[in-house]
Amino acid sequence: MRRLLLLLLFAALHKTAGAQKLFYFLSADSLLGVKNAEGKLLIPAKYPFWMNPREPGAPVQDSVILFSASCKDQGFMSNSWGDAYNRSGELLYHPMAFDAGPDYFAEEKARCVRDHKVGFVNRKGEIVIRPQWDWVTPFEYGYAFACNGCALSYAHDAEHPEIVYPAGADTFYIDAKGSRIVPMLAAQQEKDQKVDNRYLPYPFLYTGEEQLLLDRINTCAELISQLYFTSHYPKVTGKAARLQFELTGRLKGQYIIEGYECREGHYTAASDMRFESDTSGHIWYAGAMDERQVLKRWLKKEAGRAKDFLRRYPDAPNKSDINAALKKIQALR
Repeated sequence: MRRLLLLLLFAALHKTAGAQKLFYFLSADSLLGVKNAEGKLLIPAKYPFWMNPREPGAPVQDSVILFSASCKDQGFMSNSWGDAYNRSGELLYHPMAFDAGPDYFAEEKARCVRDHKVGFVNRKGEIVIRPQWDWVTPFEYGYAFACNGCALSYAHDAEHPEIVYPAGADTFYIDAKGSRIVPMLAAQQEKDQKVDNRYLPYPFLYTGEEQLLLDRINTCAELISQLYFTSHYPKVTGKAARLQFELTGRLKGQYIIEGYECREGHYTAASDMRFESDTSGHIWYAGAMDERQVLKRWLKKEAGRAKDFLRRYPDAPNKSDINAALKKIQALR
């Protein structure tokens, strides 16, 4: 079930209204491929149908077309999940395997594999950081943790291996450009990221226009945080009770905004707190699986969920006045 959900999520992230109509087809030996409306072969039928639940004859709706190829190679750190193509049938990259599906996007980048090294692609399928490490984590708060000389061990779990760091393994942090970052001994500002009793510098930099867009969602930050933490345990107070929002992606005329929790100086991505904004300042909620929703409408739904949660769990540690929150939401323009 999780693999199917990941496939659906990945497909939803790559929807397109491309002019060329493409269709999945099944070969005589039950292998899946892609042809165009004229019957021209674009992607050869070499992918097992049982691993790629696509209805033969169904239109291809994605701008990046993914196929699972069972490429797991336990002899190397980087495990390829399969192949990614564009709508012209050109092989773009090999998605890195995550659980039983392709790696997910974090801060608008997903991991890819080439020659047993790991790098990153964007949502267009372009390699934005070349594969060069034995292992690297997804990005979070502008940074990822990478290593060379490390290895996967399947000794305890054949499906979920652990990372082993032999003596001499090189471990380090990278920024969104793939450059190594040396942690600081002390924080230089409040928003620096605390890691292993050291600090990574606050990674986000904005133009004046971008800061105005961010300021707009920050006017709702208290409301969003209130609803977000209603169902959380244990009780949070002060800075830990307010989400911090940052721009993590820039497309033509569109910006991606994500929320972060802060616990004792360490920032982690808040679950499904992903929003989109255009240059005019309109904001939509764009969480992991939901269709894009106008911010005010989404806030009303979240308030309803929070109210229902508090009805069922009246002693929740982060309870608040949801009726007052609804009045504030109604007043939003």
